[in-house]
Amino acid sequence: MARDKRAEVFSRESTHSDQAASGILAALDQLQQRVVDGLRPAAHQGALVLYNEVLQRVPTDSGLLSSAIYRWHDDKQSTADRQVYQIGVNKRKAPHWHLIEYGHWRVNKFRLIDGKWLPTRERLDTPAWVPANPYIRPAFDARLEGAFDAARRRMAEKLEGQP
Repeated sequence: MARDKRAEVFSRESTHSDQAASGILAALDQLQQRVVDGLRPAAHQGALVLYNEVLQRVPTDSGLLSSAIYRWHDDKQSTADRQVYQIGVNKRKAPHWHLIEYGHWRVNKFRLIDGKWLPTRERLDTPAWVPANPYIRPAFDARLEGAFDAARRRMAEKLEGQP
């Protein structure tokens, strides 16, 4: 008789713990789904901070360079648990962006024509070094922590159920 009571108690405890375990698993599944749903908006918020900083640091007298700065979600590299945003320069709009970012040797002369400095085919006697005016690297260094903070705040909002 004692044996039957133990079996009955074990059976009730087992059912209770199975219900608790299934409840915990359901809650974890919901949390996982909220994290997956919040990952892209969080990554976008962080990318936006870096994008705005790059836009602020672009030299203003560089023509099309500021309009060539972009941010883009990379669907090919992104997965459900990894979202990739790219921030950079559209190389078709501004093919010589790297000359400003890293500096370069200038070998030709410039002439002032109609109020604009335009390059000529005439060569300098000795090449002149044009120093770098970096804007991408300093923006990354200056705002990386801010980008992480913005992404964390956006993920917290998504986890709390805010749109």
